[in-house]
Amino acid sequence: MNSSPAPLACKELYHTVRQYGQRPLWRLATEFLQREELGRHILRYCVEMNRERSPRKTSNKIFGQQFRYMICFNLISNYMSWQRGDGEPPTLKMLQETGFASPRHVADLIALLRDSNHVIAQRQTTDRRLIYLIPSPKLLLEVARSPLSFLKISEDIKPADRSLANVLVKNPDFLALWIGRSDEEFKKLDTVFQPFANIVQFSTRDAGYLILTAVIGSYYSNIYHEEPWETGLAPENLARRFGVSRQHVRNLFSEARESGVFAVNRGQLSDINAAFVSEFETWSVGQMAHYRLLAEEIANLAAAGATSEA
Repeated sequence: MNSSPAPLACKELYHTVRQYGQRPLWRLATEFLQREELGRHILRYCVEMNRERSPRKTSNKIFGQQFRYMICFNLISNYMSWQRGDGEPPTLKMLQETGFASPRHVADLIALLRDSNHVIAQRQTTDRRLIYLIPSPKLLLEVARSPLSFLKISEDIKPADRSLANVLVKNPDFLALWIGRSDEEFKKLDTVFQPFANIVQFSTRDAGYLILTAVIGSYYSNIYHEEPWETGLAPENLARRFGVSRQHVRNLFSEARESGVFAVNRGQLSDINAAFVSEFETWSVGQMAHYRLLAEEIANLAAAGATSEA
């Protein structure tokens, strides 16, 4: 395991995605990767993902794990496809056929989302047995939390003519379409998730990705001292913030140490693999580029609609 010094911008994409380097998404990602201040931007992303809000614990429990998050992504995508006339009605049965989890686990998650008002169950007047699953604005904002944070960073690095994030946040239909388009691109060819093995591994665990952002935030905070990572990485602090047990956090840290990714001692990051820093930086610019290109697409649709109505 090698401690990485204060990073200059990685000039090469992480090795698992270099084969995609000529695609528009990864060309833009490479442009972002060259910025010397990239680390500061990633730190700001990590700060946002670790921001404590009182209702967040329940939300972290629902959305802070890969299968639950992907089911929500699919629910929104199914709904938007149906709205556009391109897909089947957004029912529980359709969602259970995605294969992300067992039908029972999907049903349990949807019941939880209905109870928390993240999903609206709309019974059809023509057939009272038929229930459509409608994503609420609350669900859209939860699912879009990380994507919007990456989009805002991309706009800090490369300003747009108008705030793309504002275009999306102010109109739930645009936000849902943005998420749906992301899911469509993901299903065509996944170059922004599966190539990043360590990130995928963490995301399969409860609050695993969020805990990972705390580790990365701590790393960059040690480099850019003006933004200290005040709570450190003490398991009790992370457990309280993300609604998991201290032992769960300790287990994640133990696995990371054993696999040579990073090491945490006494609540502080003591070592991190330079290759893992490169992996997370490439992951980050890939997310920025993916969501930036789709946001520009949606913003152009919004502008065209406004022009036609004028």
